[in-house]
Amino acid sequence: MVQKFGEIEIHLVNIQGNLDLLNPAHVAPWFTSAEMQFWEAISAEKRQREFAAVRYLLCSQGLKGGLFYEDEVPKLTNGTHISISHSHDWIGVAYCNAHPIGMDLEFIQEKVARVYEKYVHENERELFPKTDLQKATLLWSFKETVYKLMRQPGLLFSEDICVFQDAVGQFVARVSAETGIFEVPLGHQLIEQYVLTFNAGDVQKQA
Repeated sequence: MVQKFGEIEIHLVNIQGNLDLLNPAHVAPWFTSAEMQFWEAISAEKRQREFAAVRYLLCSQGLKGGLFYEDEVPKLTNGTHISISHSHDWIGVAYCNAHPIGMDLEFIQEKVARVYEKYVHENERELFPKTDLQKATLLWSFKETVYKLMRQPGLLFSEDICVFQDAVGQFVARVSAETGIFEVPLGHQLIEQYVLTFNAGDVQKQA
């Protein structure tokens, strides 16, 4: 499945029950030799599926062997911005040439209500009520997206990131970081029982 949002392209694959992702002969064409050795050493089948699915999505874009990590942040050797997320049965890889990208996938479940107080900003309660699991999950996912995008350790979800709607209904995150105040335009889509979120444009530093 491919979702396109302007300059952003998000590729998704469902890994539920996909035994091919556990078959060495099937996954080998997607891996470099080093990735194959790493995959074979993974003990958990779900983690093996996730690792293989990401490489499958990359390989489908001609990016075999192009993924590396710098300070735990995924990057591509061709310079395209990338973000990776997985939740339960879905894996997503987002690409963007225009600006850095953050993307998150979240399964809608009761868990978000239990941890609601840990991530909600006081000004978000009306827009994202705890009793509405879809909206509460959307808020959590927005903040995960912003955190991945900003790459500034120490940001507190309940204090430093506040999501609101602007005059035209666009979701926007206002981020208070050590380096200043920033705003991030946000996009989202519902896919089955999942929420997909991403930054719909580049980060804007406020005066």
